[in-house]
Amino acid sequence: MTDFEYKYLNGKAPFYRKLAENKTVTYNNKTVFVEEFNLYVSKRDFGLYVIGLKPDAKWSFNAVKKYYGIKGDKDKAYASMKQLVEDFKEFKNKHLIYETR
Repeated sequence: MTDFEYKYLNGKAPFYRKLAENKTVTYNNKTVFVEEFNLYVSKRDFGLYVIGLKPDAKWSFNAVKKYYGIKGDKDKAYASMKQLVEDFKEFKNKHLIYETR
């Protein structure tokens, strides 16, 4: 069992609990999980924050770290976020299926 799978099963952070809800949205005529979309946007935002830009006036570094269960300063958190994206892609390919309604 991978670390991502363990955190997903145990709901270690709000991200994993929300991902388990399997909610989807249509983005560019493609169905994606809401949490997948949020993950990619958050990775972008972390990248901006690392170079000294705040993505949005209301954006909070600590709130996003807590949501994803990430720890460390901005550089460590960004590295963890990139790893989380890669782990999610692997997890998605193995376990997740989009439910169309």
